[in-house]
Amino acid sequence: MDMIVELDVKGRINLLSILPREGTLTDMLVLAELKKSIGFNAEELEKLQFSYPSPNVTMWDIRAAESIGKKRVSIPKVMVEKIAAILKTLDKAGRVQEGHLEFFKLFVTNEKQPSAGSV
Repeated sequence: MDMIVELDVKGRINLLSILPREGTLTDMLVLAELKKSIGFNAEELEKLQFSYPSPNVTMWDIRAAESIGKKRVSIPKVMVEKIAAILKTLDKAGRVQEGHLEFFKLFVTNEKQPSAGSV
């Protein structure tokens, strides 16, 4: 069963940053669709005016992000499991970042019962 989440701009960016970069062919096909679903369309990109003042720093227009609001995203069960595993690996390695915290509640503490969530 898919997990339905609502993600704001920050949540979308943070989730995209932890998605796997490799896997099985099936995983990568599912991942491509998920990235398309989470990602930003041309209109959103124009409004948000992303900038990258330094490595690992992304900035955007806060007012535009508020007007865009949250996006409802369906995450396939296989990706929910992969995201939970990635988060656990980051935790064990001591590499959890502030932007990851919101996802622990959604993907790790809820992994036995996927449900709707909001970030």
